[in-house]
Amino acid sequence: MSTRIKALRGIAALALMLPLLAACGGSATNTPVPAATSTTAAAASGATATTAMMAPTAMMTNTVMMAPTAMMTPTAMMAPTAMMTGTAMMAPTAMMTGTAGMVMTPTAMMTGTGAATTPTAVPPNSSFTGSSGAFRWRQGEDAPTLDPALMQDSVSINIAQNFYDGLTQFNPQTLAIEPAIASKWDVNADGSVYTFHLRKDATFSNGDAVKASDFVYSWNRLLANAQAPYGFVFADIKGANDVMAAAASTDTTKTKLTTASGIKAVDDYTLEVTLNGPSAYFLSQTALWSYWVVNQKVVGSDPMSSAWADAGKMNGAGTGSYTLKEWAHNDHMVMIANDKYWGDVKPSVKEIDVLVIADGSTAQLRYESNQLDSSELYTADYTRIKADATLSKELHEVPQARTVWLGFNATSTDPNNPFAASKGDSGKNLRVAVAEAIDRADLIDKALNGVGAPAYTLVPQGVPGYKAYKAYDLNLTDAKAKLAAANVQNLSLTYTTRDREDQNKVAAVIQAQLKQNLGLNVSVKSVPWTTFLTERQAHHYNFFYGSWGQDYPDPQDWLFPLASSGQPENNEGYSNPQFDQLVKTANALADPAKQAQRFDMYNQAEKMYLDNATIVPLYQFQTDFMLKPGWTGWGYNAQFTAPFRYLKKAGS
Repeated sequence: MSTRIKALRGIAALALMLPLLAACGGSATNTPVPAATSTTAAAASGATATTAMMAPTAMMTNTVMMAPTAMMTPTAMMAPTAMMTGTAMMAPTAMMTGTAGMVMTPTAMMTGTGAATTPTAVPPNSSFTGSSGAFRWRQGEDAPTLDPALMQDSVSINIAQNFYDGLTQFNPQTLAIEPAIASKWDVNADGSVYTFHLRKDATFSNGDAVKASDFVYSWNRLLANAQAPYGFVFADIKGANDVMAAAASTDTTKTKLTTASGIKAVDDYTLEVTLNGPSAYFLSQTALWSYWVVNQKVVGSDPMSSAWADAGKMNGAGTGSYTLKEWAHNDHMVMIANDKYWGDVKPSVKEIDVLVIADGSTAQLRYESNQLDSSELYTADYTRIKADATLSKELHEVPQARTVWLGFNATSTDPNNPFAASKGDSGKNLRVAVAEAIDRADLIDKALNGVGAPAYTLVPQGVPGYKAYKAYDLNLTDAKAKLAAANVQNLSLTYTTRDREDQNKVAAVIQAQLKQNLGLNVSVKSVPWTTFLTERQAHHYNFFYGSWGQDYPDPQDWLFPLASSGQPENNEGYSNPQFDQLVKTANALADPAKQAQRFDMYNQAEKMYLDNATIVPLYQFQTDFMLKPGWTGWGYNAQFTAPFRYLKKAGS
């Protein structure tokens, strides 16, 4: 076990909740967060709704928030812990690069990793290298979509947050909820009705005024789209579930319901939202991409169309601080500052160039050759960079809230699926056998160069309401017994993962461990990200890569969408009425005085989910990224990257 992994295991949960924004100025401060009131959007006692920032949820009281130093030099407090995401772990070599449908076999390289030499270049997709004076940012994959109604992945969200806004937004340093297009909001006495007051100067990027009716249109447009993966964040709004049910229905004899009764434009600048009951997390949900406003004039006559969400068609689509000038799919994207941006923080960097470079070695080489201003770290080279007097100062390590796991398909769409719930004890025994054959420390050391922390729960350590629990740990004796008890003849498994360097490497180690520890033959299939998202959600894979990053700091964000029956993000197809009832009851406990009771219900539900061996949690880790000197104000926090309007260039 690497020294780094050992250190990770002992890190306090506090470090995980530090939504560190690399390269921002500031100092560490203790920020007590007051409980939310039921009568005003202002979280601070005595403050008005127009000026106060609100904690993401009431559970965030007295949480220590840290504002990072300018250089973000790593310290023990910033080491990766259980809330770290899988967006930056690029640790490949040429011999481990996977391709779609490729079967990977363990190689000698899987016996351990060490300091890498200077990375070797792979030819770029094109000759595009970015413009002089622009901020050149590398992404390993292209954005699957720029339509907020269809977004569910961090690549799309991190890019599109620069094109759109919502009623509220997350403060990029503290993750507190603060006003965006809504200048203030009021909440009635029982917490079931929110009234949002819109800024009158907010406009779409073409100058069109933003009105309350635009939010009514945008939200209902998402709810009425059967392909929208994030409709669950509207579930607490009155009538939203009815619209989603109508969208999913195949009954052609009934007129489709397309508007939720709880979403109402009182006048041009007043939006009233009625909930089914009080909610502890609703306000945080309004800061998510699903709640962003889009311009109906740009979308066109077909609200279900996404054809407009592309280069040359998006002028005026959103209200954001940047507009899309160019998008060569799977190659690069060019953003231009919106001179009409109405927000308080104006963009100072005129052009952002996003370069899609799949190969981490190539990206690191281009960064070190001054062809990129920022890139997620080529992780296999971590040791060399840490030891380099110059590069180590450009390396930033940021805890993030993400868990990575092995998923099993519980549905019976494939009669040959050995993990299906319909297989009864045989299916569960096989799932447990796999769970007890995985050596997490070995996986992190060999596949991720020690950058990670073993995970045993779905909800990461440090998330409010987290409770430590181990359903299954490495136990080869019992794993072999469970495999025998499963009694599956001629067993051959395929593990399907996203075609990205870090996950191809993880897959190779999983493949090797299951062969060595259980004698199982596992082929690995790597699938491009956009295709993978669609097919995984359709339950096409029996054994697959799973991952979730925090949308807002509440266990509801994990257990409701990922494990409740019928939810689109429940890729495993898990269904348990007792689990559903526990989560439903917990969701309804909005009173801060009942927070402990709410968390206990989520803990009970999660234990039920883990005991079933529905998934095998693997690890949580941090995002390591490089940033050239002179760029400030921007970086990664516990959830996403900061919008580029916060980015500044020295001397500008």
